[in-house]
Amino acid sequence: MPDLPQPKLRREFLGAYVIAVFALPGALFSLFLTILKFRNEFTCERVLLTTCAQGCDVALRDAWSTVLGVPLTLYGTAFFLVAFGVASCILLSARLAPLMRLPALLLGWAGLLTSLALFLYAWLGLGEICSLCAVLYCACVGVFLGAWLVNPEGPVAGFRDRSRGAWLEAGMLVVVVATAFAALTGVQYNRYRAAVLDSRKASLLTCLERRSLALPPTSHVSSASHEPDVVLGLFVDLTCPHCRNEYDQWIEYWKAHHESIDLRVYHFPMDPQCRGGNSPGSTRNSACIGALALECMLRTAPEHPENIVRDMFALQDSGEPFFDMPKIEVVAARHGVADIAGCVAEDSAVDLRVRHHVLFARAAGLREAPALVIAAVRRGKIIGSIFPIIGSKDPSLIEEMIREAQARARSDDNE
Repeated sequence: MPDLPQPKLRREFLGAYVIAVFALPGALFSLFLTILKFRNEFTCERVLLTTCAQGCDVALRDAWSTVLGVPLTLYGTAFFLVAFGVASCILLSARLAPLMRLPALLLGWAGLLTSLALFLYAWLGLGEICSLCAVLYCACVGVFLGAWLVNPEGPVAGFRDRSRGAWLEAGMLVVVVATAFAALTGVQYNRYRAAVLDSRKASLLTCLERRSLALPPTSHVSSASHEPDVVLGLFVDLTCPHCRNEYDQWIEYWKAHHESIDLRVYHFPMDPQCRGGNSPGSTRNSACIGALALECMLRTAPEHPENIVRDMFALQDSGEPFFDMPKIEVVAARHGVADIAGCVAEDSAVDLRVRHHVLFARAAGLREAPALVIAAVRRGKIIGSIFPIIGSKDPSLIEEMIREAQARARSDDNE
């Protein structure tokens, strides 16, 4: 009998297998890196960092490792799961296979371009490549190659392939795939944010803040005109005359050196109501209420923080108590802030911000305001630990410390 022709392996099936083979480990590695970042940032379990080189630590600490408050790898998990779903549809349904060509191609290009951008950023911007992140880059390339096989016309001409069905059908499938991606992202987002909130019930400080490797967020930031190499953190109590003077001095210092220095101002009321301390003057003049009101104003009218802070300090000249609500309402009205009393009494985010600053100050070893911390930074990240300045110091000594921090930031030998 003549040999019967052997059936050929359909090209789109092979492409779907390739997508699935790369997407599944990509999803698992993305999930692992999400857990790794969470534990490194919130539960202080650094043991997992021994599984990869120093590049992983650098990547996990980078500002771009988080997008919209959650790790970038969370979006990666959703991407790979959607790619796996598309591949499964091609493998399980001969009728759907041609229709899935366009979603597969869009996913392939999205993964390839994103991984290329992140690789170049890690290589040129961070100077180190995370070994586990490289696994995700390879998985994205694999998804792209699988999408190429699924589209017989090629990765570019495949967008004009008529055999995949009408534009309406193809468009509807793209919408379905995008909806699946959004749904998976939303589920992970809610779960991650819930875990973060649970962690912060135990402590508002992140692990980096506990180790003095990061400063907390603040509503009063005077940014450098170029990339900063030093960040100054000034902790103030609005009832403290010395804080008023220190604030003016450091604002003027920043204006004279704004090319390379960030100045950040933090709340540190010595008032037991905010758990900052128990200074009789601060308690008598409601320093905690003043800090909460200032935070409300800075959030509502962030354009001119210096004017707001100086007007709040000026209430020291109004007679005791400095921060009763009628006086605060006058300052708030001057800056266009309405219902300041409601914000002070009911805005939990404002209360959390003030308590966050106080907890950080205590963890950094600060005992009273005014206080200053100096941090050397490179590419937006603190290198080494912050240096707290406790008690009064000669201004020339502090300037020398700032110059030393700048030298560390600019040194090629510092890791």
